[in-house]
Amino acid sequence: MDAEIVIRRLLYIVPGVVWVVSAIFMSSLMQPAIAKTGSPHSNAVMRNMVKPMVITPHSAALITIVFGVVMAFFGSAILCSTSSGLLTGER
Repeated sequence: MDAEIVIRRLLYIVPGVVWVVSAIFMSSLMQPAIAKTGSPHSNAVMRNMVKPMVITPHSAALITIVFGVVMAFFGSAILCSTSSGLLTGER
C-alpha cells in the first residue's frame, strides 16, 4: 500500500474516532456530572471547559469531512484500479 493512502486514511479515521468519542464523552459523562454539581458550580465549570470542549469535536469533524472528500474525489483512480472495482461496479 502506498504511504500516501495510509496517511490519507489515518487523517480520516483518527479524527473521526476523536469526533465520536468526544461526543459520547460529553453526552454520557460530562453533562450528567455537570448537572449533579448544581447551578452555582456548573457555570464556573462550563466557563473554563467550554472552549476546548467545543474546539476539539468541531475541528475533528472538519478534518474528517475534508479528508473524506479528498479520498472520495482524489483517491478515485486508486479505488477504480482495484480488482473489485469499487466505484465502477465492474470486475
